[in-house]
Amino acid sequence: MTEHAQGGDGGAAVTPAALTGDLTIYQAGDVVQRLRDWLDGGVRAIDLAGVEQCDSAGVQLLLAARHTAAGLGQPLAILNPSASVREIFSRYGLGEHLADRAAD
Repeated sequence: MTEHAQGGDGGAAVTPAALTGDLTIYQAGDVVQRLRDWLDGGVRAIDLAGVEQCDSAGVQLLLAARHTAAGLGQPLAILNPSASVREIFSRYGLGEHLADRAAD
């Protein structure tokens, strides 16, 4: 999985952090630490356009990251979900947690 992240400052535009490759149980250990680091660094958007596979573990990680961000008083946008991400979120009735737009 590759990444790019830049935290926000004030009213400046935020560059979303990007997850690519697979977002499955097999990558969960690495991804959870990456998400923690991003949230600690002020990331407010995650781009999922490059995610090739996503399973229920990936869904749990993304929802947990949103919950953690909310606890820090920060919104966390889940942007540009790939087809596999949209499909699994839809399967669990969680489509409202996805945004198909670019980060503001």
